[in-house]
This record gives sequence, C-alpha cells and structure tokens, in this order.
Amino acid sequence: MADHTARRPTGAPPQRARSWVRALLGRNATRVGLAIVGLALLAALAPGLLAPHDPHGQELSRRLLPPIGLSGYAPGYWLGTDQLGRDILSRLVYASRISLLISFVAVLVAAAVGVTVGLLCAYWGGWWDLTVMRVTDIQLAFPTVLLVIAIVAVVGPSVGNLIVVMGISGWPRFARIARGSVLSVKEMEYIAAAQASGAETMRILASHVLPNILSPLIVYATFELSRMILLEATLSFLGLGVQPPTPTWGGMINDGKQYVYQSWAVSVMPGTVILVVILAFNMLGDDLRDALDPQVSQD
Repeated sequence: MADHTARRPTGAPPQRARSWVRALLGRNATRVGLAIVGLALLAALAPGLLAPHDPHGQELSRRLLPPIGLSGYAPGYWLGTDQLGRDILSRLVYASRISLLISFVAVLVAAAVGVTVGLLCAYWGGWWDLTVMRVTDIQLAFPTVLLVIAIVAVVGPSVGNLIVVMGISGWPRFARIARGSVLSVKEMEYIAAAQASGAETMRILASHVLPNILSPLIVYATFELSRMILLEATLSFLGLGVQPPTPTWGGMINDGKQYVYQSWAVSVMPGTVILVVILAFNMLGDDLRDALDPQVSQD
C-alpha cells in the first residue's frame, strides 16, 4: 500500500492558521487579555524591571500606608505598604513569579498525565478503560480543595510538592477530554489506513491521533490554568502554600486580613490581581475556543 494512504490531515494549513491569528487579534477582548497576560508574564520573568522596591524591605515607620490618591500616601509607594512597611506593588510583582510558575507547571503535569491516560484508555478500551475511568470518577467526586489540602498537610508545603499535588488534582479532567476526543477520531478513515499499513500503536497515537485532538485540549488548558492560579492562592491563604517570607498572592491576602479596616489595600490589591489575571486567561480561552471550533469559524 502506498505510504500516502496512511497520512491524515495534520491540521489547518498555514493560511487558515494565519486567519485564526488575525481573527483573535482583531477582537478587543483578546487584545486586553493578551496585554494583561503579557504583563503578568513579564512580572514573573523579570520582576526587577517592574518592582520599584525590595519586596522584603521592612520599615515599620511607613507601615499600612494607603495607595496613591488617598490621604497619607507616600510618594513612590503606589499601592501602599503592608503591616511591616513592605511595598505592596513590589510584593505583587515578585509574587507573580511563584504563583504563575506553580500554576503553569501544574497544568503541564496534569496535561501530560491526563492526555496520556485518556489516549490509552480510548484507543485500547476494555478493562483498562473501564478501570481508569472509574478511578477518575471517584477523584472528580471528591472535593478538589479538600483533597489537595489533605495531601499537602501530609507531604508538607514546598514548590515541588505543590506542583505535583496540584497536577494530580487536574489530570482526570484532561483524561476525560482526551478520551472523548480520541473516541471520535479513532474511527476516521486515516486511522484505519494507518493501521492497515502496519503502523505501530504508539506511532498512530503520536502522529495521527494526538495532533487532531489538540484544539480542545489547548482551550481547556487555558481555563485549567485559571483554576490552578485560584487553587494556589487558596492554599497560600490557608498557610499551605509557599511559606513566608516568599510573597504569594494568596499569602498576601492572608497577611492583610486582620488589618482590612486599617488598610484595605493590603488584602484587596492581591485579590484584585488574582481576579484580573484569571479573567484575562478566561477571555483568551473563550476566544481560542471560538477560533479553533470549525462550526463557529464557518458562521
């Protein structure tokens, strides 16, 4: 059999890919989302460029200063200071490095495990598929926050432990999405042609199946990233995240909760950052879904 019979469309041609990019960049919501995400990534990768002060520098004489525009504002401290006199803006910038790093890598771990499991379950089927899917049902039925808190309380809070635990909490959803996509793709003619040509199972999965189920996985990954950011902030707020003095968004909210009546900015500012970043990723996810959905693209 000729080799071309085993080939399948690997994705959209370059012209269509460019049209997707143009469609995304032509939307105001996408531009705003990209700007916010880009700023957050810049803060995480090069915090020294944006932070005006040392995030750990303490000066009790300037504690609980209000943000700019309010009575008592001190020049240079745009968002005010916390209970130890540390600059809130600088701590927010440096906190993005920890919060985004943990969230990004946790999503990669969840995607790697979940997609692999979903591919094998859908392609092989049988008792393997039945057993693994029941395991995912059990984990999905268990409250995620309680599961993560219980595990972190046992293994201890650290960057590595948080990444592994949060990744474990997210793999069932990736497995479900991958499995459902593979079940529809594996019945296509190009898969049958690849099997008839004698291609190995792993080659079929890697070269013929996986590229054709990436669209829903990429879209879901953006929403999962938002969930991971919120989960990391929750753990830090509860004292189970990265420990002080390393700044994290959730930890900053926890630090300021008892001073909220004296200086609301200590807790409100990191909460606002979490809200804005999550909204930005969700907007990008919505736009990616519209761009990668062929039915929406045709309308």
